[in-house]
Amino acid sequence: MTMHFENQPKPYWNPLFAGLALGTVLLAAFVLTGHGLGVTGLTTRLVAWLGMTVVPQMTQANDYLGGMVEDGKPLSAWITWEVIGLAICALISAALSQRFKFQLD
Repeated sequence: MTMHFENQPKPYWNPLFAGLALGTVLLAAFVLTGHGLGVTGLTTRLVAWLGMTVVPQMTQANDYLGGMVEDGKPLSAWITWEVIGLAICALISAALSQRFKFQLD
């Protein structure tokens, strides 16, 4: 009789320790950069970039988005690279803990 064992994912962290670790990372990010890890900053930058592509005059005239497109490169902000780094690290973390697989539903 042959037994088949699949690789089981590693167990989740204790919620208390995970919360403390996440809080420490968020606090460190705020202390070091003066900003949090807000992903909404990237979506705002994407909207500014799209606005510069589709309707540049209206985007530049917008009080909120206009400041982001003054240099013509709204995606060159640090938040863009931060969110890309977060996504890559999340992917690596999921792979290392055996919680990642490609699947079509």
